[in-house]
Amino acid sequence: MEIERKKILFVSPDQNPFEHGIGTTQRTNLLLKACLEFAEVDVFTFSGNRKYPVLPHCNVIFREKKQLTEKKNISKWEKWKPIIVFWKRESIFPFDQESAEEIRKIITENQYDFIVVRYLSKAVECGLLDFSSKLIVDVDDLPSDQYRMRAAEFNSLSGKIRNYILAFSAYFMTRRMLGKVHCAFFPNPTQLMGENAVYLPNIPYYQQEVCPDIDFSKVPKRICFIGELGHPPNEQGIDYFLENIYTKLHKKMPDAEFYIGGKIWYPRLKEKWEKYPNVHLTGYVDSLSDFYEQSRVVVVPIYVGGGTNIKFLEAARMKRACITTQSGFRGFDAFFENGKDCFVVKNTDEFVENLISLLTDESQNKKMATNAYEKVKQYFSKEKFNKIVKEAIK
Repeated sequence: MEIERKKILFVSPDQNPFEHGIGTTQRTNLLLKACLEFAEVDVFTFSGNRKYPVLPHCNVIFREKKQLTEKKNISKWEKWKPIIVFWKRESIFPFDQESAEEIRKIITENQYDFIVVRYLSKAVECGLLDFSSKLIVDVDDLPSDQYRMRAAEFNSLSGKIRNYILAFSAYFMTRRMLGKVHCAFFPNPTQLMGENAVYLPNIPYYQQEVCPDIDFSKVPKRICFIGELGHPPNEQGIDYFLENIYTKLHKKMPDAEFYIGGKIWYPRLKEKWEKYPNVHLTGYVDSLSDFYEQSRVVVVPIYVGGGTNIKFLEAARMKRACITTQSGFRGFDAFFENGKDCFVVKNTDEFVENLISLLTDESQNKKMATNAYEKVKQYFSKEKFNKIVKEAIK
């Protein structure tokens, strides 16, 4: 006898939840698929061309959204207004009246048991906090972390100060809002906030793909990185890695190579990065397993950001030894051990030393990759992800 399915409205205003080309869309897609395991789901979106896959228990509600023809210049007053009235929610989180009215109409016409949305900012933008008792928010990156990242990108002191104040305000506002929702998912167990917070880990999207164990006789001294190259933390991390780490490594190991995978949004990146010896940008990677299989070491040189880093887990799933930073390792220290399952470096000298070790010592490389692979299978599986979503909605 089939258990009666819940009815869910899955709100994904500006992201096609059926796509899975990059990390952010992969988590959205995984969350939607988890909901479809046990619920009838209406997917609301403004994104796409109205061509969506036909899936069991899934109905798509697509709406055209008016596009702004002109880009408004932001005045100094508009920039600083959020600081002056920092206690107001709209100062930190934009609100879209058009989206909110459209979604409210759909909710009032249907009897939904739950409403699911990715990102707290989108919940506010679409007016979903008016339905807090039914609302499940996948917080992912904390808004306060995003403001801190913006502050780090500013050269001007005023820009840094403004964004640090907004980060402080966003943190306390986030706590207050999440205290009212039915459930809030977090990918980082150290950031759980509120009584209804639940740890929902990031997981490698491609669970079935796996590389063979490393064989130094077949694999060159190749280092690899794969990710969204238009994402500022990725670009900044690769810049730092090439200038401060790879340059030192190449002087000691001239036959080392560095392959960078991912869609190239900006041609300047290819020009900038391929000036370094034996550095190659491959563009979009069709087969992850083939890309990883041709590398001995995966690097995750991330120095800013929030949440947890999917690139680290992906390397483990592909049986490739990984070196990352403390920021890239954030949220994983309860599951992986530095020096046993991976290397988590504190400075450039450690990075270079551990790269040389993993590029030359096949036994250590293979052991570390195998250890990490077993951990990712145990703690970061699709089954575990779906079970957590089901329990939260149950």
